[in-house]
Amino acid sequence: MAETRKVVEEQERQRAIDLRRKDKEDEARERERLRQLLREDRIRRFGVEKANELEKQSEEAAARKKEQTELLKKKQAEEKAMREASGQDETIDMEKALKAMSAAVVKLDGNPTEVRKTCYLTMAKYITNIINQPSEVKFRKIRRENAAFQKRVIAADGGLDYLLAVGFREDIEEGFLVLSHSDMFLLNRVRGDLELYSSKF
Repeated sequence: MAETRKVVEEQERQRAIDLRRKDKEDEARERERLRQLLREDRIRRFGVEKANELEKQSEEAAARKKEQTELLKKKQAEEKAMREASGQDETIDMEKALKAMSAAVVKLDGNPTEVRKTCYLTMAKYITNIINQPSEVKFRKIRRENAAFQKRVIAADGGLDYLLAVGFREDIEEGFLVLSHSDMFLLNRVRGDLELYSSKF
């Protein structure tokens, strides 16, 4: 019985592989057909010589794009490996994070209006940078001794608590707060909340 199941599973796996191969071959044929149509259109509009020049430019652009894509993938893989090695790709407990954020907001509400507003706007900027460029390591960490950070966030009672609730940690890299996860759902929620808080002033 187990042997029969194994044979069936192997057949299904082979069928899936064959289907993927066929899909790739079909896609390659379609790309070639479209490339040929484009070439014929260029020859009709510009003549053979200009069409050859345009085709060469197109191929060079495609090669550059492919190279850039490969470099980006390599960089992202390296950064992901670095985050995993340093414990920066944790799974965050959403319920716990939201409760801690709410407690930090209660603290922040006790600050003078201008201090509170500046803190919210600054933290919103940090989170927006991470959302816009999630693979850029420099946006995932904040130097503790940075003068602007001290003045705009640390000076507000509850500011540091809020960042810790969001998932920044003090024990990953000495002298820095480092975001310990890549939960875009939470980060987008945080950005929306911070923008809402700061718009009230």
